[in-house]
Amino acid sequence: MRRDQAYGFKVLPIAAVQPPWHIRSMPRQAAITETSLRSLGLKRLAALVQEACDRDDVLENKVRMMLAAKDGGDALDAELAKRIKNLAGSRTFYDWRIAGDLVRTIDAIRSNIVDELGAKDPRAAVVRLWQLIDASHKIMEIVDDSSGMTSGSLQGAVADLGRMLQKNGVGDAPELAERVHTSFLDNGYCIKDGLVRAVSPALGLEAAPPCAGSLKRIWRHWTPCLRRPVITVSTTNSSHAGPRQLRG
Repeated sequence: MRRDQAYGFKVLPIAAVQPPWHIRSMPRQAAITETSLRSLGLKRLAALVQEACDRDDVLENKVRMMLAAKDGGDALDAELAKRIKNLAGSRTFYDWRIAGDLVRTIDAIRSNIVDELGAKDPRAAVVRLWQLIDASHKIMEIVDDSSGMTSGSLQGAVADLGRMLQKNGVGDAPELAERVHTSFLDNGYCIKDGLVRAVSPALGLEAAPPCAGSLKRIWRHWTPCLRRPVITVSTTNSSHAGPRQLRG
């Protein structure tokens, strides 16, 4: 006699448990590609961009520069000059949490100078790169550059200047050499460490005597610094919490 019959109750079979894979899978998310965005239509895309610009100042400035580029070189040049001036005069301090926004802004400015303005007016592009490089000291004062991203982006502008000059030529070599010499003497945050190397190919070793003399003065000032070790120190200024590199 079975145990369930002996005690007077009936054992019911346990219902089979459905495996988890019987659940219908969720549909795949649509990939965001250029083709899929085109399918939304111009009106909906414009509304999305406008909505995003209301929340993102960096994107808004980027769109403004793109619109200025569409209107021609003069409009873009004026917009870039205004953006660099506002950036250098900004009272906003970018701590480590939002320093990336500043880097994105600088990168967008560089991209528009080199790719957009450089294609329309190379001379104006060189002027704007100089403006950005000259503003580097003030820009570095408003950011905690512990990551080194801001200084890296500004040093990229120095490299952009050298490539732009080499590609489009130098109008007045002695004048350029003098400007490099003067600019390099104001190098508190080491942004212009590569300035001489960047512009030297554009000036050429067989430059005119006045230009060569200016380069020699630059190299006499710079070469000893190359042989000194780089010392990283922390500044005690409360307005700038990032480390600085000094050559001692």
